[in-house]
Amino acid sequence: MGNEGRAQPERLMKPLPRQPHPSAMPQTLAAPALLLCVASAACSSAPSEATKAHARDLAHRTIIVDGHVDLPYRLSGSPADVTKRTPTGDFDYVRAVEGGLSAPFLSI
Repeated sequence: MGNEGRAQPERLMKPLPRQPHPSAMPQTLAAPALLLCVASAACSSAPSEATKAHARDLAHRTIIVDGHVDLPYRLSGSPADVTKRTPTGDFDYVRAVEGGLSAPFLSI
């Protein structure tokens, strides 16, 4: 009778290959990601009219949700008619419709 069916203790004690800690991964990927962003920004140009038209069409065919419109806070400090295009602020009805916004949620 022998130990043919059992694993040998020295085989069970082998250390596993060392893997980087998950928190080290973002640092490892940060430099290549930054390089990619800089390279793509340097090589890109303004979008063509066809690209802009496609983007507008896509925005109006899909549901766009804005989960944090700061309109009430903005209007409390400086009342404005947001049913018209406004020169300040991040939100007015005209730009929301033009951009295809489907579901704005106001923060209070």
